[in-house]
Amino acid sequence: RKFSKERDDFLAATAHDLMTPLVGMRYAVGPEDTDAKWLTERMIRIVENLKDFLKLGGKRRAPRAEAFDLVEAYEKAYAVLRDDYRDLFDGEDIALEFAGGVRRPIPVMADETMTVQIIWNLLGNDLKYAAPFGRVKVRFTAAGGNVRLEVADEGQGMTPRQMSRAFDRYYRASTVLETGKGGFGIGLCSAREFARLMKGDLTVGRNVPRGCIFTLTLPRGAQSGEIGQLVSSKEETQ
Repeated sequence: RKFSKERDDFLAATAHDLMTPLVGMRYAVGPEDTDAKWLTERMIRIVENLKDFLKLGGKRRAPRAEAFDLVEAYEKAYAVLRDDYRDLFDGEDIALEFAGGVRRPIPVMADETMTVQIIWNLLGNDLKYAAPFGRVKVRFTAAGGNVRLEVADEGQGMTPRQMSRAFDRYYRASTVLETGKGGFGIGLCSAREFARLMKGDLTVGRNVPRGCIFTLTLPRGAQSGEIGQLVSSKEETQ
């Protein structure tokens, strides 16, 4: 417990220190550079989300509820990683599929920055650990009042035990550790937390014939305004 607290304190301090250069970048970016301005503002909100997530025993700010196109949010997240993915597959992009009668635009009512952060995390993980084994596919579906974004990879996959712990804080599967690639083990944990704060969910299952499918579920047709009230932040018992 002492070690976990020290690790939380370290990450919270790191997130705090990141705010100073990011705020400086906000003022340094010229008004005509809309792409840099957008990315800077997005990074500031992402760091703020991380700081909120690490406040154990405190209160988290409720996510915003704003109408946006889920496909556009995906494209914003993918744009940061597009060149790296294309390098692996001779200029090809991640394949997009639409099923269950959905078509673009796919409206959701959620926090756009949190949603982009979740998608960044899923695509970033696949780029590091799964894409070297095969292509990644993204599928949009609808079920009832929910919209789903599925990220399917052809990586090494996970055992049932690894899938049951995939969203535990600081957990990293042995296959991930063997790659020698860095990470704190908080990305998936925070991603699921954000999804649930937005009255959605993030789950993982087995892909066929190999790999994993991560499914982000978000509500469609939620009420406007903030989603819920301030949520008590409690450390999950595993």
